[in-house]
Amino acid sequence: MTKDNLDKFIIENGILKKFLASDSDKIVVIPENVIEIGEEAFLNCRNIVEVHSNQKLKKIASAAFYGCLSLEKINLPNGLEIIDRWAFVDCELIKEIIIPNSVKSIGYSAFCRCSSLKKLALPESVLEIDYVFDSCDSLIEITLPNNLAKIGKGAFSGCKSLKKLEIPNTVTEIGYSAFNNCLALEEIIIPQSVTKIDEFAFSSCSNLKAITIPELVEVIAEGTFKNCSTLTDVYLPANLKEIEAEAFYACTALFDIKIPKNIKKIGENAFFGCVSLKELYLADNLSELGTQAFSSCTSLKKLTMLNNIKSLNKKVFENCDKLKFLNINYHLLKNLETKHQVNAILSYCTNTDLYSEKNSKLFDNYIKDNKKELLYKLIEADYIEALKYFTSKKYISVQEIDEYVELANNTKSTQVLLSLLDYQHSEFTIDQVMAVRDKKFKKDIELDLNLDLDF
Repeated sequence: MTKDNLDKFIIENGILKKFLASDSDKIVVIPENVIEIGEEAFLNCRNIVEVHSNQKLKKIASAAFYGCLSLEKINLPNGLEIIDRWAFVDCELIKEIIIPNSVKSIGYSAFCRCSSLKKLALPESVLEIDYVFDSCDSLIEITLPNNLAKIGKGAFSGCKSLKKLEIPNTVTEIGYSAFNNCLALEEIIIPQSVTKIDEFAFSSCSNLKAITIPELVEVIAEGTFKNCSTLTDVYLPANLKEIEAEAFYACTALFDIKIPKNIKKIGENAFFGCVSLKELYLADNLSELGTQAFSSCTSLKKLTMLNNIKSLNKKVFENCDKLKFLNINYHLLKNLETKHQVNAILSYCTNTDLYSEKNSKLFDNYIKDNKKELLYKLIEADYIEALKYFTSKKYISVQEIDEYVELANNTKSTQVLLSLLDYQHSEFTIDQVMAVRDKKFKKDIELDLNLDLDF
């Protein structure tokens, strides 16, 4: 290297402080006396294509090659120990980089927005990565070290080409937004060593179809699977205690999920917009259900939650228009929209054995006092399952049966109509029915005559 070229390097005590780049500098050879490429040493050197390191290099400091938009190739020597934060941010043309096994740490966002980077292996000595590969759009293959303890914040966020990843069984934590917006991710096996998965870890992974949560995870954090629009199969561990806000928000393909019996809290909007979800059972330990937790679950037909919940927000089941079977405790009725109140009461009628003695008495008393209104509702809905309760208790008298049969016929409530006719034939004699009809006919005639006389 000529003296003129050496003059481009500002070096102090083995640290390359600055490279004085010109438009003609395409290839750079790091001088032999450099042991560290300092902070921002090559910041925005946009014409450099290749960098040849020396064998004494120990550290690449913060933002050393930040914004080197034309950089395609750099050799990292054995003996390199540290790649600091932002070291290669926006090095858009690097396709592959070999990180030597001597590297002990890779800093925050070190390869962020290296949009051409396709393949990379991390050395065994690296224990944690934070935002390291954020927005590496082309990354399709990465090998994680067997000693890795944590996949940190945003580690692979926005890696839109990454289809699968094998996580070593040394990992105990998956950090905030670690795989957010990995649009191509179809398969990921989370090892049983993982005990914590942070917020938005897999949000907007729109091709992720199935996931199994390890047994030691106790919380599905906020937004963990938000907008995972093809997710159909989810296994939740038995020890799970909480599903936080928006955990499965807009998981539009999720049609079945078994909520573990130890769940104590489901946060607001947790299952908002899960339009394929059809049935849920929430066990006794549940004590808190957030606002709009199941709002806009437009296919939800059945939900059972006979548990310790003290109150509900009216929007919990907002836009759940198909929710017909809603088994809840009596004291929660006042917190529901009117249509869901009716469905909850009629749902009680379909399976009274589910309820405590106290709840049964409260429901029975309410139904007895409001039987006509409820019968009208169930007939209009053709709610055959609920009708059996009313007939078993003989709540329909011979004076009323024709009225209900006529309503069922007019509303084309076929199942209820047939059941009412069977009830009529089995409970009342022809003479009883005719006597009521004759009495009604006579009363109608008298009313007509009175009306005529008024004229």
